[in-house]
Amino acid sequence: MSTGRQLACLRLKGVHSGYLANLAVPFSEGGVPSTGGVVGQPARTTRGTTAQGSSRTEDGTPPRRCIAIRRTLSKNVKPKRTTLADVAAAAGVSMTTASVVLAGRPEGLRQFRSATIDRVREQAERLGYQTNLFASSLSGRASAFFTLVIHDVGGNGQAHPTQESGIRWYYWAFEGSLLAGVIQAARTTSLHPIIATCGPDADPQSIQSVRRIISGGVRGTIARTPPAPLESYLRQKWRQGHRLVVVFPERFASWPSNALDVDNRAIGQIAALLLHRQGRRRWGLVRPPHHSLSLNHRCEVFQAMAHELGLEVHVVELPAHLPEGFAATSVAHNLRQLKLDGLFALNCVASVSALLGCMQNGLKPGIDVSLVGCDSSLWQSSQLPRITSVDISWKAVGITALTKLLEMVETGETRFDNVLLQPQITPAESCPVPSDMLAGQDQGDWESRTAQ
Repeated sequence: MSTGRQLACLRLKGVHSGYLANLAVPFSEGGVPSTGGVVGQPARTTRGTTAQGSSRTEDGTPPRRCIAIRRTLSKNVKPKRTTLADVAAAAGVSMTTASVVLAGRPEGLRQFRSATIDRVREQAERLGYQTNLFASSLSGRASAFFTLVIHDVGGNGQAHPTQESGIRWYYWAFEGSLLAGVIQAARTTSLHPIIATCGPDADPQSIQSVRRIISGGVRGTIARTPPAPLESYLRQKWRQGHRLVVVFPERFASWPSNALDVDNRAIGQIAALLLHRQGRRRWGLVRPPHHSLSLNHRCEVFQAMAHELGLEVHVVELPAHLPEGFAATSVAHNLRQLKLDGLFALNCVASVSALLGCMQNGLKPGIDVSLVGCDSSLWQSSQLPRITSVDISWKAVGITALTKLLEMVETGETRFDNVLLQPQITPAESCPVPSDMLAGQDQGDWESRTAQ
């Protein structure tokens, strides 16, 4: 710049500093840009001076002013957010139609043609529109969420009482399988789970957080073996019209509807039949220290069928609060003293203890002794044989539970008939399974086969 020019500084009002860059715009004496300027902005100039303090240049002409505009191009400029109105306009429908279609609920989609639904969804995908699930659940709209209550196995003081025995993996495996089934079934629906945990021995105070979720406007609830305080609250909500699926309730017979459970009597029948088909005559029943109605049903039927076959059942009750390795010593002692050749263990903890008891005695499971376990299909060890197990797929239970909830949502009903799921045999090394039992296990009627 020549000595005849000086800079005047202009700050543009209303322009964010992040968008200013250094621009020198020469101004004439009157404040008017001589080679361009900023349109619509007043010219704020500051008359400069020369080194001699004069307001004129060396040749006597008035100094020319310029504006210094600072502008820095921002790299974080946010693009315009696509709105529901943009999608509706692109698809040629109203905002109400676009909102209902993108919500994806079956009861809303029934009123539109498939071509309309496809067009709205295509435009939403093209424009990058994302539905706000939380906004769609505000007052006046049906919620996009449901509650899934599973057992707390995190060791916060309310976990399962036998967690002291070091079998936490056992509970994580099944809670995780149930969760996986629910999530898998929910992928293709318009409902999304809010997961809550609750200890099996929870008191009224500790379930307050779960109650707040359920009462917060969710479409329904799936609850796995709810403890007494939560079960009482769920019954109350259910009577008021809340959609509910109870999985493995402690007292299945106390629920006239809306409950899923495995046929525990059939588990006892299958175990007795497996030992009978192996020609075992000295049976042992290995049961955990903590009894439940479901385990009692398994036990009662197993003993009843043994009695019909003229066999005696020796009960081996595991000591409380001991890891499976120590509990196995009790099983090993009874195996030696009673010379048992067939074992039925009522749950996974008892099954692993029975297997280790056999190994401590030098007995080969499946050869020297037949062991039938329950809920052991997920258990495995590289050092030990796997356990032939009679149980149910908890993942399949999760899928069934969400299916029942969706049926109620779509029909507007709040009740469904109880479902008693048939157990399945998972064959392994601890007890060979006849091929005809595997082929026909979906047919049930296990009791009629004991005569074979």
